[in-house]
Amino acid sequence: SILEKHSEKTLFTSGILRRRVFMLVKMPEVSSRDGAVVTHWYLGLNSRVEKGQDIVEVSSDKATFDVSSPCAGTIINIFKQKGQKAVSGEVIAEVRE
Repeated sequence: SILEKHSEKTLFTSGILRRRVFMLVKMPEVSSRDGAVVTHWYLGLNSRVEKGQDIVEVSSDKATFDVSSPCAGTIINIFKQKGQKAVSGEVIAEVRE
């Protein structure tokens, strides 16, 4: 699975209890042992994203494909920049629901 609940943070704002959930975006399984290279980010930090929306393009030695957001939310971290490699299962971004 390319998504995983990362953490829950509880915030108190004006006496109202709110939870924020962070989802990890992971590199999907690729056939290459070397993983895949991030070739293009469609959206940047603090961009609003819908569940299933393509957020990054990655290329392995055999294919180029898109990785979509696991949830609706905001991209709060990008861990792999354009040109960097990631192996299967490695976290490449984080989305706050």
